[in-house]
Amino acid sequence: MTYPNQSNGIPRVLREAEDAAGGLQPLLMEAEEAVSSISQGIHGRSSIGQGESFWQFRRYQFGDPSSLIDWRQSAKSRYMFVRETEWESAQTVWLWRDGSKSMNFRSSDQYHLKSYRADLLLLGMASLFLRGGEKIALIGSSTKPSGSRNILSQICSMISSHQTMQTDLPQREQLPHQSKTLWFGDFLSPLDEIRETIANYSEQGTKGHIVQILDFAEKQFTYDGRILFEDLEQKRKHVLVKHCSSIRRNYQELLREHCDQLAQVARSFGWGFSLHLTNQRPKNILRDLYVHFSE
Repeated sequence: MTYPNQSNGIPRVLREAEDAAGGLQPLLMEAEEAVSSISQGIHGRSSIGQGESFWQFRRYQFGDPSSLIDWRQSAKSRYMFVRETEWESAQTVWLWRDGSKSMNFRSSDQYHLKSYRADLLLLGMASLFLRGGEKIALIGSSTKPSGSRNILSQICSMISSHQTMQTDLPQREQLPHQSKTLWFGDFLSPLDEIRETIANYSEQGTKGHIVQILDFAEKQFTYDGRILFEDLEQKRKHVLVKHCSSIRRNYQELLREHCDQLAQVARSFGWGFSLHLTNQRPKNILRDLYVHFSE
């Protein structure tokens, strides 16, 4: 997907993301206030790293360097243990957004495509994390974690050209122990698949937050009359509904049940969950997410 309205080679989505993440008031003041009030909670805490002070023992995991194994502690048990130390460090947040065809939907020209809003929020959070001194990286790409603002252009180029993250759920990837991750998508996939995907990352010690993005009409089913609905994933598949009002209540109940169970799945792994509609202001969810991750 290539975004329109480029100015000086910068896609509009990146400019809007920068604006929503702090380039314009009032979010800049709110973001800076959040950073000033809780930045010590981010940067002043002890976190696992390569310092000199002992932090804790933990079970050996695949990918851990053998040099970290504490043989004395391991000798006391049938398991291998590694010795972790602590240091003062910025955290790395691994970002992902749904790039499947179902995201290319909007019920009205006055709203963003779900895919566009996902990109906007991803770039907005990336900008806020960088402003807060954090490092960011993309799941499913070759980008390495970076705290430089140059990475914003790299990320924007990849997602706007649809070079990466084209699946409806993140592909399994080995992240560093105790990583944090933030996912954007409509998450309308079967709940068993979503649960398995989150479980794969949680087994690595990863904590995360998922943001479900839905169109207002998709959420409320505001359609009336006779409408032909086309499957964006399978263009040849469509459903003709002769009286939309006759199925509205059942549709709303089924979607509400799916969203509620999705939230329960996320929270069962200690992950956060947010629902965001494309008719809502992106600045509000950006602020809430940034405060959440800062805490």
